[in-house]
Amino acid sequence: MDNPVLDVSLQEEALVTKSDENIASPSEKPNLSTTETDALEVDENVVDLDENEPEHPLNWHLWRKWSIVSCTALMFMLVNLGTITIVPAVPRVMEEFRVTNELYSTLLVSIWELGEVFGPFLVGPLSEIYGQIPVYHVGNILFILCSAGGALSTNMSMLIAFRFISGLVVCSVTLGPSIVGDLFRKEDRGTAMSVAITFPLLGPFAGPVVGSYITEAKGWR
Repeated sequence: MDNPVLDVSLQEEALVTKSDENIASPSEKPNLSTTETDALEVDENVVDLDENEPEHPLNWHLWRKWSIVSCTALMFMLVNLGTITIVPAVPRVMEEFRVTNELYSTLLVSIWELGEVFGPFLVGPLSEIYGQIPVYHVGNILFILCSAGGALSTNMSMLIAFRFISGLVVCSVTLGPSIVGDLFRKEDRGTAMSVAITFPLLGPFAGPVVGSYITEAKGWR
């Protein structure tokens, strides 16, 4: 025969135990699923294109890809051309500014390369944030302005400063290999990469010849 007093006592103990467990364990917040967490961490600046989409650079027409590679290689060649073109004009520049220290003749040429050393530290991150095209356009505009400023220089220090800034802003051409990587698959990059690397080598080769003719015909400015 059941004891009603014992049953009531057992029920009370069960309620007390359950209440203690609820107090001991803090209320847990609902956990986000892995998919929801990943979705929250996605960078809004990242453009995710499937390789099968027509808008993906890998699927562009060959003429469009090669036109981009050709422009990139040509700009790189002109940058190297601009570095060396001034070499034949150095004696006239020093004579016009009445500078006798030979250090300036070396600095006038090498300061451009010094700008190209520091430039990639800016160009790389900026191209990742704003894209390669804006970096190219801004760099080209600043290069034109600095070239004009160098031609209008009134002393040697001013000319050297403009050449340093010119080397700093034209280092955007170093993005060429990364552009080739964006346009071509690994098995198709060989020819495009060779063009992007070979064309710049023509600049130092033709620079002194072009500089000599321009200096004799129009002057160093």
